Amino acid sequence: MKRPDYRIRISSLMIAVLVVALLGVGIRHMELSRGYMRSSLLHLQLQDAAATRKAALSRGIQKNQGLVASEERLVEYHSDLRWKYDQAARAPWLIVDPDPPEPK
Repeated sequence: MKRPDYRIRISSLMIAVLVVALLGVGIRHMELSRGYMRSSLLHLQLQDAAATRKAALSRGIQKNQGLVASEERLVEYHSDLRWKYDQAARAPWLIVDPDPPEPK
């Protein structure tokens, strides 16, 4: 009785390694995308909170223009970061620049 020939060719091993590598890269990109989406949602919440504080300060009897301007800068800052992380979530393979310092 002749034994079956179970030779594994180099090309078959290369294909298997390629499949495993592509799965690993895909999983990593999904994790990055989820993290960027969480950062985007966080900055959306912070943007809304700063906009609410700005509106409350603007309606106040004694309008403190310095505080209103400060809140406006915060709204703009969080809006920019939200946009940045939205874009990063859509294309997680691209490099994301570090966040600029928060305005004072």
